[in-house]
Order: sequence, then C-alpha cells, then structure tokens
Amino acid sequence: MVKGIISGILLLSSTVIAQRELYVRPGLISSGLTFSPSIMLNHPQTNYYVSGHLQGRLDQHFSLRGETFYYAGGIGDNPYFRFNSRTFFGFLAHLNKGNLDSHLGLMPGISVMQINDPGNVGGNLPYQVVPSLAANIGVTYYVWKFFNFFANITYVHSTARVAIQRNGQADELMISAGLGLNFNAVRAK
Repeated sequence: MVKGIISGILLLSSTVIAQRELYVRPGLISSGLTFSPSIMLNHPQTNYYVSGHLQGRLDQHFSLRGETFYYAGGIGDNPYFRFNSRTFFGFLAHLNKGNLDSHLGLMPGISVMQINDPGNVGGNLPYQVVPSLAANIGVTYYVWKFFNFFANITYVHSTARVAIQRNGQADELMISAGLGLNFNAVRAK
C-alpha cells in the first residue's frame, strides 16, 4: 500500500514537472517599470531614477531592448544633476535554462541633462543632449505566462560637454529589480 502511494506521488510529480510550460521563446515581449538607485562613478553622489524597459525576443539567444531612466532626485551635498533623462536601444545576448534567462548587452543612446553648477551665476548650465552608452547585465525568471522577476545592473557612460566648473563625466552604475509583465506575441510551434 505504501509503495503504491509513493509510486503514485512520484509519477504525478514527474508528470507535473514535465508539463511545465517554457515561456522563453521567439516572440516573447517583456517589460518592467521600477525605481532604480545609482552610484555616480566620478562624483560622490547617489541618484534615483524611475526606469522602464521593453524587450522583444528575436530568437532563443537574441533580443532587442529599449530602456529609459528618468532622474527622480539625488543624495549629496551638491547634486550633480538638476535634470537627467537617458534612453537606450540595442541588442542583448541571452543564455537561458528553462524559464531562467540571463542576458548581457550594449545599448547606444542619448541623455538629456542639465547639470547643477554652483560656480555659474545662474546656478545651472543649459540643457544638453549628449551621446551615451549602456552596458547591461541581468537575469529574469519567468514565473508565469504574464509575469517575471528581473534584476539588472547597468553601467552608463555619458560626458557633459558644457561643464566648466565641474567634471563633465556623468558615468553611473544603476541597479534595477522588480516584477515585470510579459506575453508571447507568437504562438509556440
């Protein structure tokens, strides 16, 4: 009797595991919106951003991704930014095992920024649009056909072109994590 119950449990559990749906496939569209802290690498400053991304899976190993970071404030004696918005678009390479997906990618983009310059009579320098480059590494776990958990670390390189009294390097290391949404736009074959 006990052997029959154990055999039944093992058979049922192996059937349930075998039926687990894989969500990582071509046509997967995923997105996320979160609050991202960052550390400036050239200034003693911690910044906070509202960030969002949208990603489309081309095949099992490559995707296109767009990502935006909007400056929400900073901590420090003299904040470096008065305004900063960064937008990137590029390719990511993926390694996945089941519904666990890791990625690495480079994304060129632009930053619209205004630097707070206390040495300037007006207190701020004008808005400027500067080229930027982001290197992104992260992991996503697809828990259901509509939800995922994600964690990313993004290195952003930007240089302000009009900073006179301050160092123009605006490199940051940003951390993003949260609950994302996803769906498959292409039916499984």
